[in-house]
Amino acid sequence: MVLRSEKFEVREVPVVTRDGATVTKHVVVHPGAVALLPVLDDGRVVLIRNTRFAVGRTLWEVAAGTLEIGEEPMACAARELREETGYEAATLEPLVQFYSAPGFCTELLHVFVATGLRRVRIPNGPVHRRNLQRTFHRLGDQGRIVVSVLTIAGG
Repeated sequence: MVLRSEKFEVREVPVVTRDGATVTKHVVVHPGAVALLPVLDDGRVVLIRNTRFAVGRTLWEVAAGTLEIGEEPMACAARELREETGYEAATLEPLVQFYSAPGFCTELLHVFVATGLRRVRIPNGPVHRRNLQRTFHRLGDQGRIVVSVLTIAGG
């Protein structure tokens, strides 16, 4: 193991190339994660604002989070939706799952569509959860196309 952090590990693994040589590659071993597309009854999608130090920007994103040890994706999705958006869903529907960066990372991302949303109190937690910023966008034709492509790619 090269590195162990709170959320993942980096390991060196031997890989045999096409010509038979053995090279060392680095793999990020990740427990998996969820992402949510929370859709309000009027068709708007809930996004959150998140500062991402790795890219040096503050971005509008869908709610997402890492699976805890032994946590099922559906339970993680419900928890992250509540913690990051302040909503609970009557229905969490699995949309697709895919490897986020399979060239170097084992993270399997489980994507859910959350509907039947109702506002709830956001639990105390890390600072990013207490300083929540939300915005709402209509999905529109482009969003439907993206969802369709994700469904086909994951199916």
